[in-house]
Amino acid sequence: MFLPDPARRGQRKLLQRGAMKILVTGTREDLEEFEAMKVVKQLSGHLKEFPGCPEAITIIHGACPTGVDELAGKWAKYSGTDEITFPANWKGRRESAGPYRNRRMMDIMEPDLVLAFPSPRSKGTRNCIREAKKRLIPIEITELE
Repeated sequence: MFLPDPARRGQRKLLQRGAMKILVTGTREDLEEFEAMKVVKQLSGHLKEFPGCPEAITIIHGACPTGVDELAGKWAKYSGTDEITFPANWKGRRESAGPYRNRRMMDIMEPDLVLAFPSPRSKGTRNCIREAKKRLIPIEITELE
């Protein structure tokens, strides 16, 4: 059964901490080392704002097993920050699964910041950027090749 709401997946405690919520979105493509370092550098820069306090940040992403989502998940585990994932229901929603998931991440989590890492072929990432702009959420965009 697909449960996109993090409250139903035992992640409710993360929503109550008052952490800075950073939504990470980006290409699903495998990243070259140089591109991966751009993502890690951007994430690490925000962790430095809260020295010795990784729980002050919650990372939100779409749970894709490759690309930027994969790297954001690994970074969250390595750095000790909390992580909330929103996998898309591709089987049930087909082409609309990504945009639907992006809207749900924005509406449920109300992120404080969106870090976007689009490649030239990142339709889903660009959709997520548009959704953040509609909601006036600050966005930091780092273009990947």
